[in-house]
Amino acid sequence: MRIRFSGLGGQGVVVSGVIYGHAGMLEGHNVLQRQSYGSTTRGGVTTSDVTLAEGEIHELEAPEFDALVALCQEAHDRFRPLLRPGGVLLTERSLVDAQVDPGIRHFAVPAVERARDGLGRQILANIVIVGAVSAVLPDVGVESLRRAITANVPAGTADLNIRAFELGRDAVLEG
Repeated sequence: MRIRFSGLGGQGVVVSGVIYGHAGMLEGHNVLQRQSYGSTTRGGVTTSDVTLAEGEIHELEAPEFDALVALCQEAHDRFRPLLRPGGVLLTERSLVDAQVDPGIRHFAVPAVERARDGLGRQILANIVIVGAVSAVLPDVGVESLRRAITANVPAGTADLNIRAFELGRDAVLEG
């Protein structure tokens, strides 16, 4: 499984990839996680790629992805061509006008809205997206993701982040 989290610097893209990769490791997968920052840390397009495999991982840079998370239009437009046929596309509903080809499974997730209205913290939209990913992709279990969130968020914020994760799962599962 290859997944690219993408968005603007400051949207929590790297943290999302780190959490997803950590959860994969907890489940015994071999994991490669890499990130790329835009020309500036805050405001440039940022990516966090995660590869999960049962065997050895030989490619540092994936030629295509099974899933793409795009939190802004520029990330969608730049990386959408790298989504393999039959792949999964998750976008931030309020920020991305997605191009969806036949066979692509698309989920427009109201992550910003859920984080802002449900928790009073728009900054948690990236964790809402991780929850949405967990509802769509079976490669990493929910409990492993909860453990990875707890291990990778600032001290004292684990419960709030777990609530954001659950809001993301609900956003997809409720339709």
